[in-house]
Amino acid sequence: MSVRILSLCHEPCAATLWLTMRTVILITGHYLHSQRRAGFHWLADALHSCGWRVIMMTTPISWLSWLNRDHRMQYGVRKQAGRIIWSDDRLGSYISWTAVHPVALKYKALNQLARPVFDRFERQQLGAIESEVENAECFIFESTSALVLADRFRQLNARARMVYRVSDDLCTLRVPPTLHEREMQLAKLFDCISSPTETIHQKFAHLPAARLDRHGVPAQLFESCETSPFTNDHTTAVFTGVARFDHWYLDVLSNARRDVDFHIIGPVEKKPQRSNIFYHGELPFEQSVPFVKFADVGLQTITGGPGAESFADSLKMMQYSWCRLPIVAPQFITSDRQNVVTYEPGNDQSALQSFSTALQLPRSDDWRADIQTWNDVARTLVGDCGASSACCAPAIETFADQVRTPSVS
Repeated sequence: MSVRILSLCHEPCAATLWLTMRTVILITGHYLHSQRRAGFHWLADALHSCGWRVIMMTTPISWLSWLNRDHRMQYGVRKQAGRIIWSDDRLGSYISWTAVHPVALKYKALNQLARPVFDRFERQQLGAIESEVENAECFIFESTSALVLADRFRQLNARARMVYRVSDDLCTLRVPPTLHEREMQLAKLFDCISSPTETIHQKFAHLPAARLDRHGVPAQLFESCETSPFTNDHTTAVFTGVARFDHWYLDVLSNARRDVDFHIIGPVEKKPQRSNIFYHGELPFEQSVPFVKFADVGLQTITGGPGAESFADSLKMMQYSWCRLPIVAPQFITSDRQNVVTYEPGNDQSALQSFSTALQLPRSDDWRADIQTWNDVARTLVGDCGASSACCAPAIETFADQVRTPSVS
């Protein structure tokens, strides 16, 4: 499968000529052509639409991913490893496959035993992408175990702008304990440390390179969506996401509020089963857009745990707010957004009251007032804050391989 990215601008982006053929490498755990749309996919789209030459480097990924039945395996990534595969002359994917990669193991003793093995990840051969690293203008690292490659990239290319985009608090990820210890040391290598939530930002606020840049939204995709997927006049609540779904909340609400239809989008276990619950599984992002835009309530109904408070301004919180949805969320999600109503986890009455209160909120344009497009976020990260905002959010079209064959380098 290959992807084409089209700008929806009627005129060329004002920043395009200035940025033409400058290369940015995104070092992320995400795969470019995945149907899951994470922040780094939107950054790639935005930078591409404004003239950058973009390479998404997928790492860490290894035989441990295969053993763990990682969702990226469905795209044949092992066969793509070690080559830059170009969808067009400015959009490339590189799979940096290794034998193993650093992960957190269950026991402290195992982590200590595995450390020498995992340390080899830092010294891996970069392969075909090394020459691109040496000549790129910008690196954007995501918060993954691949953060340990930052020093290596800096040594290969001292003039490039280096950005640490802390998409997730490392406490919420399965990274080895040694990375928690090294994160702050490695952060000092970066010209910009960009966090999407206040909670994560406070961790780095003492460093001069730290800044708060909340997630953007693909505004044009939402604004151009005109057809509701709902075929009745029932009240609708929607959840989108891939992890931490709170089945307790769904059980309580779906049982007590049979007048409400609950639409669950993502790889969520199908429990409970009721006639007013609709499990859609994983959908391409474009197919999920109408469910969010035309819903009545957005669900940020997730379970707690270390770092869970950092989901206060997650991608879906931004998207719900852009679509002017009232949001229900657990109390550990601290937010000053006027459209967020919280409940006490485990308290049935609190859960029911939060939903009723959310439904009564008058939907307001003010809920989206401080939300940026991904083009705005991308320009900030690459240091192009002064460029014109005329760049429009891109649209995605997927073509079969026989229609468009990607090139390889």
